Amino acid sequence: MDSSEILARLEVVEDRQQIYDVLTRYCRALDRCDLALMKSVYWEDGYDNHGVFQGNAQDYAAFIIPEIQQWFEMTMHAICNVHIELDGHRAHVESYLISYCQVKADRGRIEGVFGPSYLREVVGEGEPLPQDFLYGGRYWAGTSTPGGLRSEWLALSAVISASKSARLSKER
Repeated sequence: MDSSEILARLEVVEDRQQIYDVLTRYCRALDRCDLALMKSVYWEDGYDNHGVFQGNAQDYAAFIIPEIQQWFEMTMHAICNVHIELDGHRAHVESYLISYCQVKADRGRIEGVFGPSYLREVVGEGEPLPQDFLYGGRYWAGTSTPGGLRSEWLALSAVISASKSARLSKER
């Protein structure tokens, strides 16, 4: 293997690491409610579809941070099973999200966060409201670099799907 092949392989490793860093910055921004960090994950014209929000990713950042502050005592997001397909100055990324949350629980907020059927399916009728939740989903993201330079990867779009929640505790 000559030096040009080694450099090409190193570039792929660096690109993959930078993309992974975007994913972990996203989790860190959510858990610390850091609006500037959340905005740094996306391009200015990025798009985000989280079900509860569909639109410009910068607007999503401004939307989600106050929502987290209002609805949760704390959150802990983790990204795993990261699959990255590089395609020149674009990449296609699929990863899994696992999140532990303590909800400032009332029936309306839990339904608002996890969906209207959540309480019926997981909590049950007449059961005490839990505050600890574990949920997950699958993210698809497109990323790109600016102006054809491979120096900075940021998200073009993010879509979450297949979310499912599970109650961790019945009482507190």
